[in-house]
Amino acid sequence: MKTPDQLVVAKFAECFATFAVPGVLAIFLLTATVFIGLASRFTEEQDREWWGRTGSWVLIVMVIWSGLSAIVAFGPGLIAWTPKIAASLGGLSGLLTLVLGFGSRTTAQQQEERSHTTVITDFAVRAAAPFFMLCVLIALSLGTSWQLDLFAHHYEMHLNHLTGPMQTGLGIWPDPWGHDQVLHNTPLWMLFLFTVAVTLLGLLMSGLININRFSLHAMYRNRLIRAYLGASRIQTERERSFNPFTGFDNLDNPAVSDVRFDDVRLARRIAREVFSTDTRAQLDAFHALQEPTSAQLQAMIAQLTQELSHSLTNKALAKSAEQLRVGPACRAKIAALQQPETPAGRDAITWLTTLFLNKLHDQSPRPLHLINIALNLVKGDNLAWQQRKAQSFTISALHSGSWNLGYRRSEEYGCNHYLAQPLSLGTALAISGAAASPNMGYHSSSAVTFLLALFNIRLGWWLGNPGRAGADTYRKASPNVSVGPLLSEAFGLTDSCHPYVYLSDGGHFENLGLYEMVLRRCHCILVVDAGCDPQLNFEDLGNAIRKIRIDLGIDIELNLEQIKRAADAKTSDRHHAIGMIRYDKVDANATAGTLIYLKPSLTGNEPSDVQDYAARHPSFPHEPTSDQFFDEAQFESYRRLGEHIAQQVLRPAIQRSEQDFSSLCHALRSYWLTTPPGMRESFLGETDDLKDLERLLRDDPDLLRYDLEIYPELRSVFGIDPGAIEVNPRAALHTCNLQIQLMEQVYLAVNLEEFHNHALNRGWMNLFRRWTSAETFRLFWPTLCGMYSQQFVRFAEQHLNLSIDEVVVLEAMGPTSDLSSLVRDLSIEWDSVPDYAETFMQALHKPLPLEEPTGDHTRRAAWHMRLKARPSPDDSAGPGEILAVVAATRLSVAGHRLALHGWVRPAYRGLGLGHRLFRHAIVELTAAYSGHNLIVDLGPDNPAWAGTSIRNVGWLRFYEQLGFTRDRSDPTRFRMSRQLS
Repeated sequence: MKTPDQLVVAKFAECFATFAVPGVLAIFLLTATVFIGLASRFTEEQDREWWGRTGSWVLIVMVIWSGLSAIVAFGPGLIAWTPKIAASLGGLSGLLTLVLGFGSRTTAQQQEERSHTTVITDFAVRAAAPFFMLCVLIALSLGTSWQLDLFAHHYEMHLNHLTGPMQTGLGIWPDPWGHDQVLHNTPLWMLFLFTVAVTLLGLLMSGLININRFSLHAMYRNRLIRAYLGASRIQTERERSFNPFTGFDNLDNPAVSDVRFDDVRLARRIAREVFSTDTRAQLDAFHALQEPTSAQLQAMIAQLTQELSHSLTNKALAKSAEQLRVGPACRAKIAALQQPETPAGRDAITWLTTLFLNKLHDQSPRPLHLINIALNLVKGDNLAWQQRKAQSFTISALHSGSWNLGYRRSEEYGCNHYLAQPLSLGTALAISGAAASPNMGYHSSSAVTFLLALFNIRLGWWLGNPGRAGADTYRKASPNVSVGPLLSEAFGLTDSCHPYVYLSDGGHFENLGLYEMVLRRCHCILVVDAGCDPQLNFEDLGNAIRKIRIDLGIDIELNLEQIKRAADAKTSDRHHAIGMIRYDKVDANATAGTLIYLKPSLTGNEPSDVQDYAARHPSFPHEPTSDQFFDEAQFESYRRLGEHIAQQVLRPAIQRSEQDFSSLCHALRSYWLTTPPGMRESFLGETDDLKDLERLLRDDPDLLRYDLEIYPELRSVFGIDPGAIEVNPRAALHTCNLQIQLMEQVYLAVNLEEFHNHALNRGWMNLFRRWTSAETFRLFWPTLCGMYSQQFVRFAEQHLNLSIDEVVVLEAMGPTSDLSSLVRDLSIEWDSVPDYAETFMQALHKPLPLEEPTGDHTRRAAWHMRLKARPSPDDSAGPGEILAVVAATRLSVAGHRLALHGWVRPAYRGLGLGHRLFRHAIVELTAAYSGHNLIVDLGPDNPAWAGTSIRNVGWLRFYEQLGFTRDRSDPTRFRMSRQLS
């Protein structure tokens, strides 16, 4: 064995190869740094940004060059010193990364909440993965040296030029310096030939080997086909004929484009447009029979066969099929019908006849199967999608693609032209369930991606890009050359910009399929969330709702409280929740959709065998999805629980014999109601108050007329005549006040602001509508509503159609108006300002004219708002109660200054009366005195009266909302002004 000083090359050439280039780049970087510092006064920010990015890339090149060179040059020698330890650590690190990295205890995103166990496993994976990759690179370097040594011996070169005498097996492995000798002594031409040979061999193999077939996908797909498609196949055309060795039947796995249910659509079109009136009548009569006889059946078949044969002559049937754009399978049968005498034609006629005998032409269209898949974007250029790393992709019988790339016809997309096979249903299902994949959308982890690809643990599928980038590839079943896609898959470089895209489990984007349903504006959506969620955190649902809101702008309102378990409980109240899909927030005049959300959970009323299994398996029904091999008891327990949940949740709608899904959703939404917060606790208290009110209406004779206003049915249905009895105003007023008090109590207790449309609150809302429809109630509403909260008053005005405008009049104040009722209240509030009430009343009696005086009918700048007086038989009612007044007087002619005097009675504030009256006054004054300054003087501050500042601050805010500004020329007075313009 030769040591480095005995090698036939310059000493330590490896160090030169490893560090020479980074050293030169370091000198360049140092020089550039000095230059940037010296020229900093003469360069712009863009120049510094450019130099900063350049320096970053230079550093990246230095690190990669020196790192890879060191691994290639020195790594094999280090392994040769301790081969057993290196092999053990390398294998252990790979196994550790593979098992822990793909397990459920590691997180893909740093933001996820992590337990102590998760922290430890994350650290182990992040430490083991780089070490294993280092071992792989060293092994590749060592293997390359061994191949070159073998290549040299094959051409009978002088053995001493490389490693010495020929050895058996990996001859350079036991020699720590054998790898160095190959590096030093390999001729350049040999290295060139070796590189060309390996490259050509790799390209040849990547062109011959199908990257999609050479993976675990086929095994997984065949298992799905055997377990589901084959086992559930309806034997309508012929008995299942399977291969005795493999157990498969080719008809178990139809093409996706054939799963269209064109038979129903075609039967409906033929019955409507092709059949004669006679045939349609006979067909309806046949289906009306309870048990048709054999003769009746044969007669109906003969009639249908004759009608179909006649239809073929005028091509009406073929035209209907063409207009419907049926799938290839249906088109083949229609083509066979053009020759009814042939065996294929007779079989096609029999097929159509069977459709009508089974009454398919009267059935509703069947749902379109939509298979959800994730298009991986681990290296996507959309910065907003850096966490999700995927986008939604769907395959249906009609189209395949995604909403932002585009769609292709499914009968053309991903076809295997060598075998004339379109994309099959089994393949689409396997892609949709391809959970184990190097690129897993928002679950992708750089620590696992490379190793999963290296060990070929790949269930995903490469297909042509449905967008513009795949215009020449979307018809292909796999890439022509596999090396590029395989490298993209191994290093996490998948995106949507290349001719081929990488597809994997739809759960790598969104695990419920809800996103695509909302995208299509489905108004009734049933979601079954069967993911492993032992803590009932609803991660998959939250992920779907979040992405729908971000991408589509649609909110989903769903209350999950009754599915959640209490801290010390093992059962939930319900298995489901029903929510609203707020399409109306995006689409104008759209109707909100309904979401029915089912969650595997235990409520305590499950069948006894399910409860027994749950008692023996605490994690049921959320056992890990990694358990792919159910035993009999496990399978039956999950099946029976699902059946029980469906029966419990859907029974109210099924019992009503609803025929369409929309009606079913409406029935469920009406039956299953989430109890509003506080409903149960407050129900008895509010009900007791209601009983007292009803008892008062029933027993008090002074309320007979008012009782008939609330319940007019007593007069119209039962003929009760109150005669000449009138409403007792005092009794009615206080009763109305009690009613409003109860209304506010209920409003606060059951949160009517949010739950006024809730079915459990329907009774309260209908009762309140009945009360507020009474004439007496509406008359007293302006008098009483000021004593209640603004939120409640606003709610009553919006939802109960209560309006002050019905009983409040805004009008000009005449010289004969009676203002005596105002003096007392005005004096109480403004007692701290000397002579304020007297000045105010003088302004009301002598306001500014709005036009040239013309006698007693001159319009003056004084207005008031008052309650309408209710007509009485003896005309004893007054003119109505004054609620607010405003008037203007002149302060000075030279300065064009006007004084504004306004006031709202305290009991009527906060109802919008003041704003309405004062704005009307300002508009009238602006028309008559444009350009004048309008002054409001609230008087001086009076520290001796504690309420002065509080009162004046309230009025200052009121006038600010009307466009006035504070005049601070005299800080001791509260004065405001605005210009009339």
